[in-house]
Amino acid sequence: RPPRDADGRLFADVIGHLPPYRRPAWDGAAYLVFASVDDIGTVLGSERVRTKILPEDRTLFREIAPLLARQYVILPSAGGRDAITVIRTHVRRADLDRATFQTRWLHDHADRVLAQPDTQRLVRRYVQLHNIAPQTDGAPFFHAATAPIDGISLMAFASMTDAEEFLISEAYRRMTEAEAEIASRNGSDYVTGLNFHLHDVTGPERATHRKLTTA
Repeated sequence: RPPRDADGRLFADVIGHLPPYRRPAWDGAAYLVFASVDDIGTVLGSERVRTKILPEDRTLFREIAPLLARQYVILPSAGGRDAITVIRTHVRRADLDRATFQTRWLHDHADRVLAQPDTQRLVRRYVQLHNIAPQTDGAPFFHAATAPIDGISLMAFASMTDAEEFLISEAYRRMTEAEAEIASRNGSDYVTGLNFHLHDVTGPERATHRKLTTA
């Protein structure tokens, strides 16, 4: 948001009027979708992944933090080739357990998001990823950096202009205020990412039936 005074005018200088920059915890995300948990083991346990891809990943990246999640498509993409995605992590309030947070986030909060006119006008796709990874150190898909995350939201846009317009909109302000009812304000982090589609979906996307199931 532009640095403006109480009268809505720009300050004569920016010293003392701009919030400090906080670097996101993440530099990017690889988003892999599978039909079942069994398929994950088949792909990641393959010889090519074990002998070629994983060694390269360890060389290229400082750290890779996996997060096993169940996907709920709230607003399906019409074309599947959206250019920009805003990725947000969500951590529940201390007085809520994970199941309660995910239930309220999936139903009450998602309905509020969809009810905003700016959502229908600007957001091309809206997805919730519910963390179902083990919470025990040493278990498959456990990572200390992602264990506290209860969910991740993905919002796709046709352009950076649309993403910026949405993030400064009254609709987004109302959404974040409502989210404070279930999520920690200090626990959320977001990255605005440029999408590179390496493997496209094979058919039209449909909204997920919003019924929570056990992991």
